[in-house]
Order: sequence, then C-alpha cells, then structure tokens
Amino acid sequence: MLLSLLLVVSGVNATAVMAQGAVTTVKGTVRDAVSNEALIGVSVFVPGTSIGTSTDFEGNYLIRTNQSINKVQFSYLGYETVTLGVSPGQEQTLDVKLKTGAKQLSEVVVVGKKRKVKYSNKNNPAVDLIREIVDHKEQNRPEHYDYVQYEEYEKTQMSLVNTPEKLKRNIFLRKYDFITSNLDTTVLEGKALLPFFVQEQLAEHYYRKAPETRKTIVKAEKKVDFGEFIDNKGFTSYMQHMYQDIDIYDNNITILTNQFLSPIADMAPTFYKFYLTDTVTTESGRKRQSFGSSRATLPPLCLRASCL
Repeated sequence: MLLSLLLVVSGVNATAVMAQGAVTTVKGTVRDAVSNEALIGVSVFVPGTSIGTSTDFEGNYLIRTNQSINKVQFSYLGYETVTLGVSPGQEQTLDVKLKTGAKQLSEVVVVGKKRKVKYSNKNNPAVDLIREIVDHKEQNRPEHYDYVQYEEYEKTQMSLVNTPEKLKRNIFLRKYDFITSNLDTTVLEGKALLPFFVQEQLAEHYYRKAPETRKTIVKAEKKVDFGEFIDNKGFTSYMQHMYQDIDIYDNNITILTNQFLSPIADMAPTFYKFYLTDTVTTESGRKRQSFGSSRATLPPLCLRASCL
C-alpha cells in the first residue's frame, strides 16, 4: 500500500512538472489595417507580466515562454490597442492589423478674416512660450535627470533627385527598366527619388547621472551592402560624420556642414520669428500649443515636440 501511494504522489509531481514546463510560442506580423505596411516597434506583451517584445523592421515578433499565459496585447502610438487570446502550451501564429486610433473632437467654429499683422515680440504668446522653454531648458535636459532611458529609430537615405521623365531618359539607366520602374515620387512633389543608400537602426539608450554612464544597445540594424566595389565601413563612417546627433539644447547646432542658432537658444527670440500655429484643449482642460519659427535667410524650423 505504501508503494502504491508513492507511485501516485510521483505521478502527480511528474504531471505538475510537465504542465509547468509546457512552452507557449506566439509569433506573427503586425501591419497597418489600411495601408498594409509593416509597423516597426509595436509593443507586444502579456498583460500583468514582464513578458514582451517589439516588432522588427518587417513587423515580425516572437514571444516564447514556459509561463501559463492566455492572452497577448498589441500597443502602438496612434493606433487602437488590441488584445487577443492564446492557447497555453502551443505554438501559434497571430497576424494582426492595427487600426488608427481616431478620436472625434468637438465642433470648432472659426469666424473672421485673415489679415496681415506686423510681427512683434511684444505681447506675442508664441514668444512668451518660447521664453519659458529657454528659461527651463537646463531642467529639461536629459542630463538633469538621475536616470534616462529611451528608444531611438533612425533612418538615413540618400537618393538621386530628378523629375521622373529625366531619370527614365537617362542613358545609363535606360537599359535597367527595373530601376526606373520603382522610383519614389511620394516624398517630393514633382520629383522622383532613386535611393542608392539606405540605413536603418533601432537602438535603446541608457543614461545614469552619478556616476555618469552612457550605454547604447543596438536592437536591430539594416543597411545596403555595396559588396566589394565600395568601402562599406568608410562610407558608413562618412555618413555618421555628416549626420551627427543634434542636441537642440545647445545654443549652436550643426546640420551637415552648416551651423545654425538653436531655436531654443538664449538669443533665439531676437533671431527667429515665432508664431502660434495651433492650440488644442484636452478633455481635462489642459492646452497643447504648436508653434513654428522662421528666418528669411534660413529654412523653416519645426518646433513641435523635439523635432528640428
């Protein structure tokens, strides 16, 4: 009887170990529901746990765990969050198409006629706003915080620019119809782009204030390979030298080989003209304002969020 009891207990333990060790695998592709384009960096995770990943450059993801899970969630900025059920202990493929998270705003009525007003820094809400940003930029620098972590997606593309007809009549490209049949005409109106260098990189950045430490983890990287005809390392180094990171908090910033005054530099209000372009009041009563700047001898600068 004692032997039978031991056998029963051993059988129960073996069953529990097998159930706990069952591996659940979920994989698939995440795309835009309208354009069917692959979405990069979509958060795919198991709610309530630390299990998760993000989609790669082709929108693919893979989650493998021996924990008991029954659902996964897909979250992406500007899109509706989707939660799908999964079968524990099995390998399954879930291809997801996310819909944009459109939100209906209250009715807005605009009355009046546009009139030309002489620009002035005095009583200009855009200038008042930019002065507040300048006064607090030292507090908003990443180096001001004890710890900073952010994800960066960077894409560098170099292309030949011409009108579509001129590129198709080019004597060197005339024999290669497959090149001229895939011209990109969506970026610049009336121009055709023929890309010859493309590089993409998805990286995670970490910063610690004390002791000061910086760390970058490249999560994914993809670039064109010229083979043995061109020095790939030398070309990549040249591109990194030309397109260096821009610190908008510095008074002077360098774009390519040209130096510009930062739009949030100490002297920016006396050098640039600032305009309020949009004001949105949220349901909580908070206001979000978008503004831009211009200078006759310089290209327009975008000051929404942290873009330049």
